[in-house]
Amino acid sequence: STAWYANFWNFLSVYLESRYGESYCLSAANSIYIHTGTTMVPRQVIVIAGRGGKSVLDLPHETSVLAYEERNGVSWEVETVAGLRVMPLALALCRVPATFFHQHQTDVEIALRSLTSTTALVRQLLSGPHMAAAQRLSGALEHMGDHEAAEEITAAMQAAGHACKPVNPFRVPTPLPGLKTARGVSPYA
Repeated sequence: STAWYANFWNFLSVYLESRYGESYCLSAANSIYIHTGTTMVPRQVIVIAGRGGKSVLDLPHETSVLAYEERNGVSWEVETVAGLRVMPLALALCRVPATFFHQHQTDVEIALRSLTSTTALVRQLLSGPHMAAAQRLSGALEHMGDHEAAEEITAAMQAAGHACKPVNPFRVPTPLPGLKTARGVSPYA
């Protein structure tokens, strides 16, 4: 199994490129894993495709790829990281469900610290119905001690006419130590 797990992401990038070309994007959770440098191989990778319907590809060692077709195709900006087409980090953070914050607090904290500014988050939050995400993200930033960024999100949502109250989405009472890095410095390093 070592060879499989060591080459999983490389295999996946080649497979997805040959199957979908540029008409795919990893799910929000899988995009966060790639952005944060998580090397864990999930049991199932979820792929949003612009064509092809819904399919499940069973892979060795109880891993799989679930691909489903988005009605309007992949209509958002996509980035390529490590050969895989992923959601921009701000969009992925807005689209992951609350359970992701509970189950993957470390990844979320690293992702939030990886953002160079809060502007991209605010832009994503204001572009759609992301009220719950705004409350989660401002609460997460508040919990991590980044009061300025949390206030920026809250103020922007209130200026747009939405009552936004930060809600801490984490279950662990204290943030990770040592993540007080300067913006732009990779926190997962």
